[in-house]
Amino acid sequence: MQAPVMIDSPLWHRVADLVPRLRPTVRVRHRGEGEAARHLLADTLTGRHHLLDEAAWALVGRFDGRRSIGELWQWLGENGRQPPTQHEIVEWLSRLDAAGLLQCDRLPDLAGLLRGQERQERRQRQARINPLSWRLPLGDPGRWLVRLDPLGRLLAHPLLLLASLLLVLLGAAQALLEGPALLADVRQRLASPVFLASVWTVYPLMKALHELGHAMAVRHFGAEVRHVGIAVIYLLPAPYVDASAASGLARRRERAAVALAGIAIELVLAACGVLAWSVLQPGPVRDLALTLALVGAGSTLLANANPLVRMDGYHVLADLLDLPNLASRSRSVWLEALRSALLRQPRPSRARPGRAQRLALALHAPLAWLFGVGVAVSVVLWLAQVSAMLALLVAALSGWTLLLRPLLQLMRWLAGAPELGGHRLRTMLRVLVPGATLLAALLWLPLPHATVAEAVAWMPEEALVRAPADGEIVAVQAADRQRVEVGAPLLRLHSPALHVERAEVQAQRIALEIEALQQQIRHPAGAARAEARAQALLRQEDELSRRLAQLDGASRRAGQLRWIAPERLVAGRIVSRGEVLGHVLAGDRLIARVAVPGDRVADLMRGVQAVEVLALEAPARPQAGRWDGVLPQTALRLPVRALGSGGGGVIEVDPADPEGLRTLAPVAVIDVEVPALAADRLGGRLKVRFDHGPRPLGGRLLEALQRLVLGRFGEAVDVPAGG
Repeated sequence: MQAPVMIDSPLWHRVADLVPRLRPTVRVRHRGEGEAARHLLADTLTGRHHLLDEAAWALVGRFDGRRSIGELWQWLGENGRQPPTQHEIVEWLSRLDAAGLLQCDRLPDLAGLLRGQERQERRQRQARINPLSWRLPLGDPGRWLVRLDPLGRLLAHPLLLLASLLLVLLGAAQALLEGPALLADVRQRLASPVFLASVWTVYPLMKALHELGHAMAVRHFGAEVRHVGIAVIYLLPAPYVDASAASGLARRRERAAVALAGIAIELVLAACGVLAWSVLQPGPVRDLALTLALVGAGSTLLANANPLVRMDGYHVLADLLDLPNLASRSRSVWLEALRSALLRQPRPSRARPGRAQRLALALHAPLAWLFGVGVAVSVVLWLAQVSAMLALLVAALSGWTLLLRPLLQLMRWLAGAPELGGHRLRTMLRVLVPGATLLAALLWLPLPHATVAEAVAWMPEEALVRAPADGEIVAVQAADRQRVEVGAPLLRLHSPALHVERAEVQAQRIALEIEALQQQIRHPAGAARAEARAQALLRQEDELSRRLAQLDGASRRAGQLRWIAPERLVAGRIVSRGEVLGHVLAGDRLIARVAVPGDRVADLMRGVQAVEVLALEAPARPQAGRWDGVLPQTALRLPVRALGSGGGGVIEVDPADPEGLRTLAPVAVIDVEVPALAADRLGGRLKVRFDHGPRPLGGRLLEALQRLVLGRFGEAVDVPAGG
């Protein structure tokens, strides 16, 4: 087979004559066999390392200081091997030189060759610098870690590992059993400044133990930890250790164990927090246990153990599947597929990995991107409730990182890739035309649009038996489950406060009437003013008399009376005006009382084509509902506790409200008639879907942006009554 002569890299003529070799301090460790083999180059002096696949090792393994790059490339082609591309060789040289693993006969030439690429990589690294995340190295912890080696051997004992696993399982089971109470406690304390301060204290201590676990695991398997420092992530300080030496461990399970050490420690601490919370009485210690459980479980499940984030879970997956650099290799798989499709060329031949490896390489990059989008959207929506400008800033940064920068890199490649040659315009059209078509379809094609809100099955207003005034129950005049008629007396109240208020108003009225009579001759204008004030007090007195006459609560409809907690309806009980004490069932159907977040009211005002109601406690087919289109003004109060976070709902309520009815953001409470909703569903949870009909996504995104700019997140939406 003849060596390829086509030059597909503008830098190849400066690389071909270089005669490199590996540094004397570099040691090579081989993993796997055949084309799936991997080769770790580690410098025993500096601790730097780099991993090569079989294709790269076929070239780098022959760096002997005698043959040039061009000769080795030609030799690979002549001996029946698939030679790497010239772009790949330049990239390998760049990375090996950056790691300090190469020596070259003309090192200044190599440095000059790669300087431009290094500047580009440096700019990319600087572009990724996050001002909310930085590191401060502190030095080599080796002499301190030596003293902890006995503890490391003890913690790695199989019996202690089994006990830790049982503890984590016990904590998880306890969390499931106490789930509702645990979530209610978390929601109640989540916005508390004391809770945030405890998180700021617990997180660094937990991370210190986490990183210590990594360091002890590295030393347990015979490697060294050379660097330790302090990292600041979103203003939270936490220690870190450089456990990269674990990459040099020969066994996959050892490398995975190093990554799992931190996850295991956080899960054990979270389990201890849950168990302590379940047995302690309310107080500061119980709150601290809750913080420990929340921080440990949250940071582990959302970040550390998540293989889509480049943290411990990612390294565990990569080690178990023997896929080092999984994220970059998965991106390379997709980039090669894109390049092959654009150039209409077959993909370069590579070692065919196993089924699990192929699946991981195919799925990791798109899933990680989608996870990043989900996190960005969640953060933006949360920040929108705090600061519209901050939410816009984060949205812009996220859009640049996740969408615009990759597109810009693609366009740069299309504009400058030498392999496109004379097909550049055609290739760009293959990308731009479908991309623009897809974008236009997403922004302008009508897509289904609906508002989904939580509701409870409720009675019509005339079916509710409410306390007519603040007062004390004197007698209950109708028994539970008794048949009542319209106007039938149900209970009798006594309201001393109402009697006193009417007496005071009556006395003020009489005094004003006397004053008006005295001033009719000498001061007619003063007499007129006194007479007007007396008339206003007379109207107030009539209203109080009417309320006193209604202290004997009467039924507003005919049907069967059902008291709420009839055992509590006893003489002497104090009730509040408007408090629901019972219902009068007339064989009719229930309504769905819906709490719509204030920021979705504008969608309801634009029109609703259909309403569907789904019972959550016994899911079946959705039932049709009817809404009259009347929108009340938004308010910071729910009709029932079940709709709020304190009662298991999704609407956040004020933790300081003992009733659990005061919301943190405005809501609109509307009633939807559901003819097919049976009376035995009273009090049950419902989901109500308001179908607005198809609407283009572009317009909806523009409206969301407008709400952010105007700062309407978290503000009341002034909707006049009656729609």
